[in-house]
Amino acid sequence: MTVRFVWRHIARSRLKTSLTIALAAGFTIGLGAIRLSIADNGEKIDRLYENTPVEAELLQADTSVTFPGGGFLRGSTVDALLESGYVTDAYLEGASSGAAVRYTEDMEKSGGISAGGDDVSDCTIRAFADEGTFLSAAGSGEGAAITYLDGWDASLFAQDWYGSFPVVLPKALYDQLEAGELGKIGLSCRGFRVCEAAGYYEGSVDGADAYPILAPLSAYRQLSDSRAPTYCKAHVTLDPALNRELERFTEIVNDAAASQGTLLTALRAVIWDGELRQAVEPLERALSLMELLYPVVLVLSLLTAAGMAVLFVLMSAKDAAILRIQGTSRLRTTVIFVLQQGITVLAGLAVGLAGSLLWTGVRPELAGASLVRAALYLAAAVAGTVLSAASVTGKNPLEMLQVKE
Repeated sequence: MTVRFVWRHIARSRLKTSLTIALAAGFTIGLGAIRLSIADNGEKIDRLYENTPVEAELLQADTSVTFPGGGFLRGSTVDALLESGYVTDAYLEGASSGAAVRYTEDMEKSGGISAGGDDVSDCTIRAFADEGTFLSAAGSGEGAAITYLDGWDASLFAQDWYGSFPVVLPKALYDQLEAGELGKIGLSCRGFRVCEAAGYYEGSVDGADAYPILAPLSAYRQLSDSRAPTYCKAHVTLDPALNRELERFTEIVNDAAASQGTLLTALRAVIWDGELRQAVEPLERALSLMELLYPVVLVLSLLTAAGMAVLFVLMSAKDAAILRIQGTSRLRTTVIFVLQQGITVLAGLAVGLAGSLLWTGVRPELAGASLVRAALYLAAAVAGTVLSAASVTGKNPLEMLQVKE
């Protein structure tokens, strides 16, 4: 009898039933949409942080200070940077001062630059492992063009060299030392080596006091075991997994710079994270807005559920009075109102959950939150119904009949 009575009243009260279902479904779908937006934006931000490469470079804090050959970075500083765990790839340019001399056969026997006589030219050395980067905007040789002799190509810079190694000379020095005819030159730089002439270049090299001799980085590091190499450029690619910790990377650079001591210049890190920031910041602002909006809408939905339940019970006070006069107990009358409101709310929640499922697809991380929201909404509606029904049925039935609907 109770269920049949409830069903008849639900069917007769079409407007109240439709409004209850629409509100429950609307809030369920709306909250699901906000939650989906939060989840999607969070995933997009994570993907951007994890897949957007960020590059950085160590520069002189005071560019007015100059160093022989341009090498302002100590090797230990670069090693500390590479071992920090933040760097996945690095482009380095070694820089030092030295001297070049025309090759003679006696040079290899004496092992010294004095064997070359008076034809000695002061020079600087630039060493690198990647010719493509050196000739690009990321390197120092964007304004240079290299011509290789027969048998040599750009791969020479990437090879590991011990003892004698090839070099590429500036065109003027190449002609002066007759490197094309002799095939070799003598090079003094933290020791003495006889080097193969692999070619020449024309154009300029950034940051060099004079037109430098270009050498493989591996050979430059092996020139002298007693003195650590110095560098003029350290351009690194950072680990995308640590993109959220770029401030910590700056601290590491500052610590590494402090380890250089007073003999070399202070350093600063320039981090090129503009692409990452331009992509992430709008999403982070949208995510913050959604995270702020979500609890507000959730609370509003619960208050609406409870408020609508109270309103509908008060509008049905005459029905409650009739039930009480006919001998229906207060508890049963309250149960009838709870069932009326609960069934319609459940119908609305079912519609809303189905709509959310069709929209978002099967996503376990969202399904659990949707069920929790539905349970809270139902609990708010039942609580509003119980409280208002207890208030209404607690009055004298004859007084309740005086209520005008």
